[in-house]
Amino acid sequence: GAELRFDYTAIGDTVNLASRLEGLNKLYGTSIIVSEFTRSEAGDSFLFRELDLVRVKGKLRPVVMYELAGRVLDAGADLKRLTEGFSRALHLYRTRRFKEALEDFERLKHEFPDDGPLKIYIERSSDYIKNPPPEDWDGVYVAKTK
Repeated sequence: GAELRFDYTAIGDTVNLASRLEGLNKLYGTSIIVSEFTRSEAGDSFLFRELDLVRVKGKLRPVVMYELAGRVLDAGADLKRLTEGFSRALHLYRTRRFKEALEDFERLKHEFPDDGPLKIYIERSSDYIKNPPPEDWDGVYVAKTK
C-alpha cells in the first residue's frame, strides 16, 4: 500500500560468480563453496579446503574455489587431517603425478568414505592415468552448467 515501492536485486559479476559456485555444491557433494576472493576476506578464523581451479560459464579467467569446512576453533583432528591430506593429494594431481595422487585420494577415501570431492578426484586421477591430459593442461576444470 505504499506510494514508493522498492524491489532490490543483487546483480553483477560477483553475484553471478557466487551463483555459479553455489551450483557446483551438488557436483562436489559439498555445502558451501566460496571463491578465492571470499576466502582471502574471511581471514584465519575459518578452515577452508581448496577444491579446484574452475572456469565457470561466462568467465575466461579460472577461479580457485574452496569448501568452507568450519571454524578453526571447532575443527577436530579428523577434519584437519582431511583438509591437509587433500591439499597434498591435490598438489600431486596438479603436478601431473596422477598415480601418487590417486593413492593419496584413495587412502583418504577409506577414512572419509562419504567425502564428495575425494570421489571426484579419484575418478579424474584414474581417467588421467589411462588417458593423460595434453601437455598444455593447466589443471582447470571447466564448469559447463550453472
